[in-house]
Amino acid sequence: MNSHNDELKIKIEEFLSTLTHRYGEELISQVKPILANNLEHHRLDFYDGGDSLQLDEYIVTVINNYSLWHEFLFSVQIERDVTVWESLLKKLIHFAYQYFLHKNFDSSPYTHEIAEECATKAAEAILLAQFPYDSSFDAWARRIVQFKCLKFMSEEMQKRKIPADMQVEYDEELENSAETPDMLETLLEGELRSTIEAALKQIPESRRNVIIMRYFEELPPNEIAKKIGKSIDAVYSLHFNALQDLRKIFIKTGIILNE
Repeated sequence: MNSHNDELKIKIEEFLSTLTHRYGEELISQVKPILANNLEHHRLDFYDGGDSLQLDEYIVTVINNYSLWHEFLFSVQIERDVTVWESLLKKLIHFAYQYFLHKNFDSSPYTHEIAEECATKAAEAILLAQFPYDSSFDAWARRIVQFKCLKFMSEEMQKRKIPADMQVEYDEELENSAETPDMLETLLEGELRSTIEAALKQIPESRRNVIIMRYFEELPPNEIAKKIGKSIDAVYSLHFNALQDLRKIFIKTGIILNE
């Protein structure tokens, strides 16, 4: 573990010890391995150790989400309750279907069929995955579904020998999906548009323009590339760096984006 993680680990232990009287020893002991796992998997990388308040808020978020979602995850992953699974699968199918529509698939029985296929694979992944408890379950599950959808699209493009420049679009998005490809889509669905617009003013113009075209104008990466006169690789680089800039800005304002 590097020195930064060592420092965070100490801070986590110190803050958890102050919360024992508030949450009880049992709950704190249950949350400790979750925080350790999140630290190991770099979900706390954006906490620089210089702002204890941000780290404290993150820890409290994990504790509160654990209290909120633990019983549900237990019924899903351990008890494998049939009723709960049926309800969850319906939700995952909806996530997948809406994502395919967003990617310009038509509202046909075929789209619903592949949405069911991707949702089933997402359900299988959720069965064995470790929920980090630093986001809502729905946001986390939606990300897993979207990853399965992107993988499906990438594999289908390769099977059908789609031109290389189109394959790049989905292969690159699939590769970057673990970062935050739909971070802003989730926020824009809520009541945070003004927050996003204010944050956009703080990042470089070239990156800001890509974000506006991608999320506000809903242009695909290849269209953005044509519009700004750059390669698709350049668009993805600007897009990725812009999201990283925005993530840091949002964290400073108390919005947790590790979803």
